[in-house]
Amino acid sequence: MADNDRFDVRIPETPFEADELQLSNFDLKLQQTLNYNPKEEKEEGKMDWYDYMINASEQSRFNAGHWFRYLRKVIFEDHSHLTDEDVERLLNSQELTNFQKVSLKYAVQKHTPTHEYVISLNKPAKLSNVQKMMEKYKHG
Repeated sequence: MADNDRFDVRIPETPFEADELQLSNFDLKLQQTLNYNPKEEKEEGKMDWYDYMINASEQSRFNAGHWFRYLRKVIFEDHSHLTDEDVERLLNSQELTNFQKVSLKYAVQKHTPTHEYVISLNKPAKLSNVQKMMEKYKHG
């Protein structure tokens, strides 16, 4: 029996020979995910940037370093994922602590020390600074 006789498989002459291409559930979900824009009206079960920051505030409550790591994921040097409306809603929400509100307020304002700090968290550490620190602690 030849190898070709064991399997009843028909290979199409050209790719996508069928009239209609049927997408699997996985492909449909992947397509929905890739086309997702959190600034568009959110669908049921989808998280927008406001919801992300509410969850971040709960996860980082009373931990400033953790809160700033969340801020660096939404605030960048040239843009922010948060809209003005998102920021206003966050500043008026009951979920954020007063510290989180104040730090958010200044983190979104360009040229403030808080904004500069959040931006610096996205930049790689300078190797020379790390080497100096290692030398300092190496020799006690």
